[in-house]
Amino acid sequence: MARRNRYREAYSEDQGEAKMTWKYYLRDNELVIEDESVNGIAWKGKVEGYPVVKAIPIEGDCIILLDPASGPNRFNNLLRCRSDGSIVWKADLPDLTGPDTFTSVEQTDEGLVGFAWSGFKVLVDSKTGRITTIEFTK
Repeated sequence: MARRNRYREAYSEDQGEAKMTWKYYLRDNELVIEDESVNGIAWKGKVEGYPVVKAIPIEGDCIILLDPASGPNRFNNLLRCRSDGSIVWKADLPDLTGPDTFTSVEQTDEGLVGFAWSGFKVLVDSKTGRITTIEFTK
């Protein structure tokens, strides 16, 4: 059974006279990017070969969380991608020495909040992927 992401959202941007509208959502652990201006899929797939477990549309792009269990011990699995599927940034991991990966991410009033396996809660700059605030929660 296909899982649909509840974070289905449209984003519009002007490209001269043409208006492009993007929709980001998940289908079968793949990111799907629809171009509503032509009523078709602009990009679909696993990002860097990994299953996608969450997609959050933001400012014309999309914040994605790759499946934490599908990567290596140190897995930079929080990314921002463009409407063509290309990667803008990979978020830094809060633990600089041992195994770590992001287990969840949320868009809150504070901004983009990530939770890491190492026990850290971080505020991530959505433009750069850099950690701006870090708090140990375990």
